[in-house]
Amino acid sequence: MGNSTGQRIQTLDGFRALAILLVTAFHFTITFTAPRDPLSHIPVTSPFSGFLPFEYGWIGVELFFVISGFVILMTLRKSAGILDFARRRIARIWPPLIVAATLTAIIVRIIGPQDWHTMPQDYVASLLLLDPKFMAIAAPDLPVKWVDPVYWSLAVEIRFYAVAAAIYAVSREAFIRNWLIWQAAVAFAALIIGTEGMAGLIITVVGMPKYLPYFTFGICCYEIWSQGSERRWALAGATLPALLVLEASLFHADTRSPLVLVVANTAIFSLFVLFLRGSSTLAIFSSRPMLLIGQTSYSFYLIHDFIGVSLIRLFVIAGAPLLVAVPIVYGICLAAAVAMFRSIEMRGKDLVMRWTDRLTRPQLIRNL
Repeated sequence: MGNSTGQRIQTLDGFRALAILLVTAFHFTITFTAPRDPLSHIPVTSPFSGFLPFEYGWIGVELFFVISGFVILMTLRKSAGILDFARRRIARIWPPLIVAATLTAIIVRIIGPQDWHTMPQDYVASLLLLDPKFMAIAAPDLPVKWVDPVYWSLAVEIRFYAVAAAIYAVSREAFIRNWLIWQAAVAFAALIIGTEGMAGLIITVVGMPKYLPYFTFGICCYEIWSQGSERRWALAGATLPALLVLEASLFHADTRSPLVLVVANTAIFSLFVLFLRGSSTLAIFSSRPMLLIGQTSYSFYLIHDFIGVSLIRLFVIAGAPLLVAVPIVYGICLAAAVAMFRSIEMRGKDLVMRWTDRLTRPQLIRNL
């Protein structure tokens, strides 16, 4: 097991650091440069093009999903009820999101490319985490985009929270069993029905077949790690999402390399196997730099993309090499993330919890 600081598990913070480092590398050096970006928002050809750890850095989001599965079952078990769980998630997600979305809209308007500028409907939809893809179906005449594209994963997380809370409310004692039934049902429905048409849309929105296995693996890992009453179900069940992910990597990889995807996903699963075994090989994930980055990873994630890339773009236009601009902007984003973590994440969470304590009757929180 990883060590704990307060109620945080240090190794998991180290995993968060790895995830955000991968995602940041992908966005800062690959996503918005030539040859990947036809618009060349960063007007330079990336020297890292073809470098696999950066080219596939987006898989850090999938690592975040596994961590989220682990943490959400922990949160459900600690919550007094579903309302208590909901307010904990609101307190965790929305204060930094509101600040980050506002900062992104303002800063990108000043220094970012014009096609990234935020419209009022973009801002509202982003704060409500309404996915533009689904809004385009409901309101085709109202163009909507994310304030920052990284918010797509938060929309997935919110849907995961809702499904997890619903299944947990059915039976706390049989949650793992019921969750695995849900996972199998979603996988089967996606295989038989697919993701096209109205039925496919419902499966995609509610079931999230592409990402659900990562959450499931994290859930099973928590049950094993905590020595829960359903750990035998979890031991057997952890193989199901792993097989689903590896199968998707091999046979549904689009233009990406199946071999690289299999290796990357196997590495994610292996990290958690080592974590459950208490392996000393993970000591680096408990180092001070990794803990700092991991603890601030949510704020970092919210501000690094459009804000960070806009800053890199300014440096490159001014003549700085990408290899100089990236570490400078990384340092700026890390400093900003630390400030946000301390002033917004921590204080905002405490403020929301105190505010909801005053407005909500304790017995109602316990019973729902």
